[in-house]
Amino acid sequence: MNSPERSAGRRLGYQVYRAAALLHRPTEAADRVRGRLERSLDTVLSVRVAPCRERDDRLHELLDLPADAAECAGFDDVWGSITARLPGSCGHDAGAALARTVWTVARHLRPERVVETGVARGVTTSVLLEAMERNGRGALWSIDLPDLSLAWRGEASAAVRPELRRRWTYVRGSSRRFLPTVLARLGSIQLFVHDGLHTHGNMLFEFGTVWRYLSAGGVLLADDVDGNGAFTHFGSWAAAPLLICPEDGKTGAYGLIRKPPGGPVAGRV
Repeated sequence: MNSPERSAGRRLGYQVYRAAALLHRPTEAADRVRGRLERSLDTVLSVRVAPCRERDDRLHELLDLPADAAECAGFDDVWGSITARLPGSCGHDAGAALARTVWTVARHLRPERVVETGVARGVTTSVLLEAMERNGRGALWSIDLPDLSLAWRGEASAAVRPELRRRWTYVRGSSRRFLPTVLARLGSIQLFVHDGLHTHGNMLFEFGTVWRYLSAGGVLLADDVDGNGAFTHFGSWAAAPLLICPEDGKTGAYGLIRKPPGGPVAGRV
């Protein structure tokens, strides 16, 4: 059993480690403070999510994809290998329902360029890279401001197989700071996955920034869309087909918006 002295020593050690990390990266420190302020000020009411019993049918309809399409196969093996590499469970990890949707969208769109925000242990990162490997094409850019807790040391992107990292560019930092630069460099993308800071302001910032660069027919996916109204507000503004579904086996809901054909794109490579 841990003594009070040992517990106090660990807490002090963590505070020293955290202070050193923040001093070493002052811009990250500022972004973390801004994120905490956004959370404290984010009083937007959550979105009531009705169960979507026809989730797969609606997804296939949005993607113009037959229910028995080959792109839907293969996920169970990928999911099994990911969960085998991750000890236990974590509240930051994407659930199986979101992961399956990410797989189906990535296999169907066969995107050349994908951007995601939020990595944690790399569940959606791994699913995207596995889908790209199966497609034989594509590259992923992930923007993430990692958790500073001691429990997360060594856990970041633990789900990603080393041999898939050649398709992956990891950008450490906040999406507010790096998302516009990454998108401007890429010119256009076909798929975006939001799973970073889930505040109303940050989500609207990411969605609005990405929408200009998302190709016609491209897909915007977001986790935890039931925490505030940002996703539904943006969907109404974009006048685009929208799907919201509850996660399986965990609280929360994820959403999908597909950009209509003919929508403007900021730039093309």
